[in-house]
Amino acid sequence: AAHGPPPFGWAAYGISKAGFYQAFKTLDKEFVHLGGKVRVGSFKPGVVDTDMQGTIRSARPDEMPVVGNFRNMKKNAVTEEEDGAGASVARPPPEGALDSPDNVAFFAEWLLLGPDEEEFANRDDPNEYDIRNSELFANWIPQQNLPKD
Repeated sequence: AAHGPPPFGWAAYGISKAGFYQAFKTLDKEFVHLGGKVRVGSFKPGVVDTDMQGTIRSARPDEMPVVGNFRNMKKNAVTEEEDGAGASVARPPPEGALDSPDNVAFFAEWLLLGPDEEEFANRDDPNEYDIRNSELFANWIPQQNLPKD
């Protein structure tokens, strides 16, 4: 929602995300140009079950016409008890449901510790890393939790 045209009622959120994205791209280029050792990276965490989501789901449809989508994502979210894996195991993000903050933390940990600095900054790709990119799953999800083809 933040990287395309935001839904009605999300102007401030969309503007802040667009500003963050430009800051990520600009700061990385400037730091490298100035000879610094700092690299700046960013990623798309997907739709995560956070306190902000609770606020969104409490909106009235006239305030946010797409609120039903977020309510459905919460309803479709799999609890740790239901999936049997618990929060301590990385797994592909769910489709059509909220992901857990713990799962996003596994992805962020790989992004910070796995790729080399050029890959981390995503220098040759105009896009951010996306937790939903299945080509990256094997980098941060244990083999036994990968989708079976």
